[in-house]
Amino acid sequence: MVPFAVLALDPVLTLFSWFSGLAVAALLVLYMLCSIAVVGFFRRERAEGQLWQTLIAPSLASLLLAWVLYLVVSNFTSLIGGSAETAAALLAAVPVVFAAGVLVERQVEKRGAALAAVPA
Repeated sequence: MVPFAVLALDPVLTLFSWFSGLAVAALLVLYMLCSIAVVGFFRRERAEGQLWQTLIAPSLASLLLAWVLYLVVSNFTSLIGGSAETAAALLAAVPVVFAAGVLVERQVEKRGAALAAVPA
């Protein structure tokens, strides 16, 4: 609260706009990754006769979501109502948190494999 008081900012409105913008960017990345995962899954599983559902629609969705993500990122300072430095810091959090999640999951998988190998 002290930084907001010093800078004469409303903490509720400021944090809401910052984290709403961050949520939009992060969700767009997740939606795009999900569409890519659908294509990858059905390329491995070789589903027959469903080309629209398994390739065309998810590929189109990925492209359109990438375009929307580009628009969000290029106008992020307007979206959050903050400075370019704030926008850069918030946007940098998306891949950092994603990478941290991947690392944590790898550790959980290793721990689960080690626990499964121990006889009961």
